[in-house]
Amino acid sequence: MVAVAREQGITIERVRQTKEKGLRRLRIGKAKRELLEKFDIVEAGAYRNSMNKFNEHGFTSTIECIALRRAELQAEYEKHKRQVEFMLEQRKRKCL
Repeated sequence: MVAVAREQGITIERVRQTKEKGLRRLRIGKAKRELLEKFDIVEAGAYRNSMNKFNEHGFTSTIECIALRRAELQAEYEKHKRQVEFMLEQRKRKCL
């Protein structure tokens, strides 16, 4: 607080008061209401996004979409893994 007081050209007591006022505002004031409003906006956006995915792709939920995509990626990974293992096996045979 001393550095802030020195930098701003005010007393340490004034810095303390400003800090306390800011904390109070965060706890119960306008800032809290603003954060809650923004949270509601984000929550509504997530809901709209999920509904758009449902309407576009016919999934019952975003979770289902994620699970299906994960299964597709896992199958693709396994396919590539088998191909690499096959290629390595062929190289071993050539070297022997």
